[in-house]
Amino acid sequence: MKATFAKFFLVLSLLVCTSAFAGSNSVQFNKVEMLYAQSGNYIYIHGEGLSKIDKIKLGDDVVIEEFESQANELLTARLPESVGPGSYILSAYYKKLIFKFSKKIDVTLGTTGPTGPTGSVGPRGPQGPQGIQGPQGLKGDKGDRGPQGEVGVTPEQLQKMELTLNNLKLENEALLETLKKWKAAINKFAGRDILIDL
Repeated sequence: MKATFAKFFLVLSLLVCTSAFAGSNSVQFNKVEMLYAQSGNYIYIHGEGLSKIDKIKLGDDVVIEEFESQANELLTARLPESVGPGSYILSAYYKKLIFKFSKKIDVTLGTTGPTGPTGSVGPRGPQGPQGIQGPQGLKGDKGDRGPQGEVGVTPEQLQKMELTLNNLKLENEALLETLKKWKAAINKFAGRDILIDL
């Protein structure tokens, strides 16, 4: 009788200790979110003590191999491609010393929604800085021939012009001497000076 009572007391004490141990610093789920992306579908679990989790199952058969915890309050798990839409029980397993515990939560996986409409055009951005100077351009085509210039003076014509000017100068000097002689003759004949400006 005493041996039976002792065994019962030992089992009861072990259950009470295990329950208390599991309740302290245990894993807690606060929120579960889904992310559908081209690289795959992900589950984000927000809670406490998530770094203790060492195994995750979806339903009875699907084991999620790719997951990691961040800051003990966020766990990211990548769903296998075989998982389709539906309602599942997500189970997280963790250990404390020699004891194993699990935390379960109901999750619903939906299908990817349709593509949303194109957003409106954003405002025009500011003007960019001035660009650097470009390379030198290629040589252009040869221009059209210009109009013909006026006929110039040849050296022979220039020499003739010089001779003509010299002859005129000599003729003017001879004419001036002739007029001076006429003036002297008239003055002598008239007996007075006449007003001839030479």
